[in-house]
Amino acid sequence: CSFALMEEALAIARSCLVAGTGAPELNTPSTLCELVAGLLEPLPEETVYDPACGTGKMLFHCASKAASPGHMKMKLFGAERHRPAWMLAKVNALFHGFSSEHIELCDSLQPENVLECGGQQLRFDVVASHPPWGVKAWRDERPAAERYDRFRRGLPPRNGADYAYLLHMVSSLKEDTGRMAAVVAGGVLSRGAQEGRIRQRLLKDNLVDSVIAWPDKMFQGTPVGGAIL
Repeated sequence: CSFALMEEALAIARSCLVAGTGAPELNTPSTLCELVAGLLEPLPEETVYDPACGTGKMLFHCASKAASPGHMKMKLFGAERHRPAWMLAKVNALFHGFSSEHIELCDSLQPENVLECGGQQLRFDVVASHPPWGVKAWRDERPAAERYDRFRRGLPPRNGADYAYLLHMVSSLKEDTGRMAAVVAGGVLSRGAQEGRIRQRLLKDNLVDSVIAWPDKMFQGTPVGGAIL
């Protein structure tokens, strides 16, 4: 099987997944993944984490950006709740020459799935993701206490997980040196109520360096525009 043929087969599989599920995050445009990797500038010795890695495009663009000939040992961590997408991410890892050991089939928002090391939440040099937009019922009405206090800046609404993913990503960063980029729906930039208060906390804590808006109809499966935070 040639490299080009395998690459085309993976692209077709990603497109079919989006067509079947209506989930644009499973096939993030390559140009956007390249931009995110360029902004974050991961280094070969660093760790990269995607808490909603889909088919792995964002994760492996970041890894490939950092890799040099003969140096493909970067530690990659990912989580994906959609089984067919997770299986494709595993194949994608093999295709790009990276280990898929730490790409897990799970919902990273649930407290039991928070990655740990030595009794502490595992933190990463680079966190990059295009998480699913508008996930409903992502938590219980009265959730149990968080062991690692991921949502200390506010508990996102039950029927909207956009800010839950953002806060989880922030809590997964190494202090001082960690950096992240998230592809979000345009509505994340302007919603009020609890999400607005969380957004204000993120800005007050100086955690947002820039916002890069993307036009409508850029993502397969939805006409909605987005942005990189």
